[in-house]
Amino acid sequence: LDRAEIDALLSHRGLELSRELPLGANVWFVDTHPGLEALEIANELLESGDALDATPNWWRQVDAR
Repeated sequence: LDRAEIDALLSHRGLELSRELPLGANVWFVDTHPGLEALEIANELLESGDALDATPNWWRQVDAR
């Protein structure tokens, strides 16, 4: 898939690509909120067949003191 096809695939889910990762062809980072939502989106993409692999980014939101 090219970038436009991937953008179209994600847009109906309200998602967009953040950046391409240098791990191979068509490896992309999709911005999500942290926590359970990231896991649910990764599972949804994988179960739909739209992605060969999907893994949540387990980052934590931190507030400045």
